[in-house]
Amino acid sequence: MEVKRKFFPREKLAHIILTIGFYDGIHKGHQKILTQLVKDAKRKGGKSCVISFLSHPSEHFSGQPLLLLTTWEEKKKILAELGIDLLLILPFTSNFARLSPYSFVKQLSNNLEIEEVVVGEDFVFGKDRQGDVGWLKEAENEFGYKLKLIPLLKVEKKKLSSSLIREWLKEGKIEKISQWLGRHPTILGKV
Repeated sequence: MEVKRKFFPREKLAHIILTIGFYDGIHKGHQKILTQLVKDAKRKGGKSCVISFLSHPSEHFSGQPLLLLTTWEEKKKILAELGIDLLLILPFTSNFARLSPYSFVKQLSNNLEIEEVVVGEDFVFGKDRQGDVGWLKEAENEFGYKLKLIPLLKVEKKKLSSSLIREWLKEGKIEKISQWLGRHPTILGKV
């Protein structure tokens, strides 16, 4: 897997099958999205690409560190094992947070030849979370990609999410966490 930390590559990257997200923990819901991404990239002869962020957006807005389920090294290893071709890691800055959905997708399309965008059906992005899957669907023709939505996974009538797994971690529900991560959780700290 190739890892880049520049938003603007020297040349436009072609045949990109794209997903965007922080992907903390890479739980089974994330794995559904990423597996579909890789499958579609192989079928279309394109590159599977994950755009993620150096820090979680909530840390930027709250100013508080977030308990993360995976380190960047773990995340890169898992993404590589899933068959991702390209990981673009972007800083989540104040300027970035102010981008409208249109400006964000425009910048992406200026630098990436996006053939398909694969996201969960609850995906939101852009300033004040103004962009959603409805917005992405409406923008398909203008930006030349196709949108593929992946249904949410539910656990006891709740959406499977990294936040839910963090709750389980606080409650000590390690078996449940392992079940929905598809592996045992790793906890790092100083002793």
